[in-house]
Amino acid sequence: MAIAQFFFVCLVLLQGALLVQSDIVCKDLQEEILCSAQASEAGKCYEWPWNGQCRKTCGRCDECYDAQNLVTCEDQLKKGNCGDEEVAHACSQTCHVLSCAKEATKGQLADAMGLK
Repeated sequence: MAIAQFFFVCLVLLQGALLVQSDIVCKDLQEEILCSAQASEAGKCYEWPWNGQCRKTCGRCDECYDAQNLVTCEDQLKKGNCGDEEVAHACSQTCHVLSCAKEATKGQLADAMGLK
């Protein structure tokens, strides 16, 4: 049984790696002027929609988090939408992209799949 679970986790890892585009880089999805104006206001970088739309200007490229947003990150992962730039910026933790790619472990994926 443990061998079957191991192969299942390997399959999930491979599938996730193929679904997520490796060329996604942290950037502002809104105009830089708009992001700069919002970043200068206290706390706007941590509010929707700026938390996912202005990562670069807000200096949050190295942070691993799911932005508060209108999309459900788990649903986007299940639908295979993590390769979409907007989903990747809003759901980097769930999608294991941007700075979160370094932090993803097989154990986290196994927990998420209920294998532990």
